Amino acid sequence: MRLVLDFDGTVTQKDTIGELARAAIDLQRHRTGRHLQAAWDDAVQAYLRDCESYRASFDPPEASRKDAAAEARFLAGLKDAEEASLSRVSQTGIFAGLQRDDFFQMGVDAVLSGRVAETEGFQELMRSAERKGLKVDVVSVNWSRAFIQGVLHPRRLDVAANDVSENGDIKGPQTSGGTRITTSRDKLDALRRVTQADGPVWYFGDSVTDLQCLLYSRGVVIAEDATSPLLRTLSRIGIDVPHVANPRNRENTKLFWARDFRQVLASRVLEQGQ
Repeated sequence: MRLVLDFDGTVTQKDTIGELARAAIDLQRHRTGRHLQAAWDDAVQAYLRDCESYRASFDPPEASRKDAAAEARFLAGLKDAEEASLSRVSQTGIFAGLQRDDFFQMGVDAVLSGRVAETEGFQELMRSAERKGLKVDVVSVNWSRAFIQGVLHPRRLDVAANDVSENGDIKGPQTSGGTRITTSRDKLDALRRVTQADGPVWYFGDSVTDLQCLLYSRGVVIAEDATSPLLRTLSRIGIDVPHVANPRNRENTKLFWARDFRQVLASRVLEQGQ
């Protein structure tokens, strides 16, 4: 059995892209005197406009998408907006000239400062996996694999994620042939490369970008409560997701939700399929 975790909002309590950008902008100001906050803000607004335009024009609309295949087609279509966004971010210059060690240290500092915090029970889950000899991987659409590794430090996990070249361009992982991980389908492809023929897989994720990975084998949605956007999406497409503490028909259930990893461990749900 193998555990595969999303990073932002799953391993961490909140999304960390804003923190990554903030740290890079601060470092650029200290090193080069460049003030890049406005360029970053413009890139964010352009991305939001692209996503809203896509959602408004996609057919069928959200209320009419009633199965996983229809939702997967919608999510796949976000690729153009995501790719355009990554190119715009690269063009802002916020990452230009930064080295791998810079991004790693940003991750370390984000945790030490308290700006990034792990989801409750993450370390307990890792210790449990170690005792049982389970392999644990991270699959993420985050822009910097080195930043993720810094957040995880001193724990070392294999991470499949994008990374930043020395000229500031966001690149896909070598294992994907350079294709950037930006969508639900990209994450599913990465998950398949990571797991291959490993047997049962438990995937943990919190957002719609994790939808196809969560349905791949077995999964746990990490959510504050039962009204999270991902859980609402799953309900709309006809997939019932019980809480891990709910014993009803557990042996036939492959997808659960939990507030954090402590709830997952307390439920002993991961003992299914071992």
